[in-house]
Amino acid sequence: MRLKKITIISLALLTLLLPMPLAAYDLNEKIQLHGFASQGYLDSSGNNFLSDSLGGTFDFNEIGVNLNVRFTDKLRFGGQILSRKMGSYGDNQIRLDWGLADYRFQDWAGIRLGKVKIPMGLYNTERDSDFLRAMIFLPQSIYDETRRDTWLAQSGGELYGNVAMDAFGDFDYKLFYGRIKYEGDSVYHDSTLANINRRLADNLADPNPDPLLPTHINQCDRDNDYLYGANLIYSPPLENLRLGISYASQKDTSYADNIKIGEYKTNSYFVFSLEYIWRNLSLSAEYGENDRTQTLYDVTTFDGPNQAWYVMLTYSATDRLSFSVLYDEYWKEKYNKDDSIHASGRYNSTPWRKDWGFGVRYDVNENWTVKGEWHIVDGSALLLEFFNPDGTERYWQYGAVKASFNF
Repeated sequence: MRLKKITIISLALLTLLLPMPLAAYDLNEKIQLHGFASQGYLDSSGNNFLSDSLGGTFDFNEIGVNLNVRFTDKLRFGGQILSRKMGSYGDNQIRLDWGLADYRFQDWAGIRLGKVKIPMGLYNTERDSDFLRAMIFLPQSIYDETRRDTWLAQSGGELYGNVAMDAFGDFDYKLFYGRIKYEGDSVYHDSTLANINRRLADNLADPNPDPLLPTHINQCDRDNDYLYGANLIYSPPLENLRLGISYASQKDTSYADNIKIGEYKTNSYFVFSLEYIWRNLSLSAEYGENDRTQTLYDVTTFDGPNQAWYVMLTYSATDRLSFSVLYDEYWKEKYNKDDSIHASGRYNSTPWRKDWGFGVRYDVNENWTVKGEWHIVDGSALLLEFFNPDGTERYWQYGAVKASFNF
């Protein structure tokens, strides 16, 4: 409750202290200071979503400040600190969200070094820019919110540039390589620990259990060995059209008591993207597959690709008011849609997620944005079991409202 009060007070102070337009925070031509603060309310029925959301929760906020300093026409430094809370995670601790040095040799070639955002799909690099999005949540099949902490940025480097082809349009490309850091208090870390203990419980329940496996572990570590990939966005001569393809590959290793217990390898993860704006209508669609292999205590728990896609249509009724409709679909195993027995041997009655979402956005002024949305879902794929220890329901719903301040 204390954190909720702090967040509300912070938003009120920002309203009083920062009433002027965005341009006032461009301190000069070389230094730009911007930021955001938001407070939301999340509720669900049937299943917990991202937190203990059954019955509703105000533990849904974030505050961020970013600074960009341009030393020369070619060299700049930038970074962002972030404080966020999603249910029992984040706890409003201040952390470095991203931070980098950027040197651009020419329009067609530049390099970024540091903690650099991962350019998967059209919108992963814009996850923190709530004012750029029509809805509160990005489509979960492609932009899984439980992986936000680990999939926003990587520590390493990126080569990038824009290649103009005159009458044929232009290409924006990014090539990246680095490592992901898995924080010990992240959703992804706790999910890994829960999955390992579930496997150990299955072993104990087996008529012929493996005597070499422990009965339970209290702590685990997950290290990223590497992450690399590429992103290509093509803007053809047709105005307001963007086409893209993204690719990534990674390898993780899990440890318990400094002993290797498993591996997770993304053999290939790709996303095809499309965005088109025509008059008052905006269409976004993306399709992705993640071909991954996971082993735990020498048992293969996943082997093969998942499948994800969505289509979202947004209508701008006025300059300030817009309405959105989303259909979002995810399959845990692309080639095993009818069979509910996964490679791990565990039963899942709904290894899919089919989500109809409806949203509304109102821009009060150039600094304040208010959004609301509601989702009707068939399937429990992507739901984390430790948020729903008593099992999940096939049909469920969730919704959220959110007020955001940007400066």
